[in-house]
Amino acid sequence: MLKSLQDHSRVVRNYREEAKRVLKHTGRVDADTSVFFLGRVVVDQHIPELEEIPKTLKQVDLCNEDLRSKIMVAKRTTLDGEEDYFIDQLTEQLRELQERQAMYEMLEKETKAAIETSQDAATEMETIQFEASIAVSMEE
Repeated sequence: MLKSLQDHSRVVRNYREEAKRVLKHTGRVDADTSVFFLGRVVVDQHIPELEEIPKTLKQVDLCNEDLRSKIMVAKRTTLDGEEDYFIDQLTEQLRELQERQAMYEMLEKETKAAIETSQDAATEMETIQFEASIAVSMEE
């Protein structure tokens, strides 16, 4: 669009230069030239608008770039927020699993201690039974 506006501006300048040459060489203005000059007046009225269009387009491009940048930041922020949420969830799961592991390790120790106590009690009972059977044998 900017290129076509520049092309139009170039065409208008060329017409203007051509009209000046015709007027300079012929010293008169005929019907075609007067139509040209009327057209030139209309075009001249719109030249300030045409000259503002590239500036406006640059501003629009800058705004577009700014919006793209803000959108990318928003996407990154959203992704970072989602990642943070998932990291928090995984951290919580890890903490729960570590608590369970600690509980199972404690139960394992208590179970080993109970088995050891039970084995000691069984050994002591066997010793008592053995001593009782010896005492009964001696009494007989």
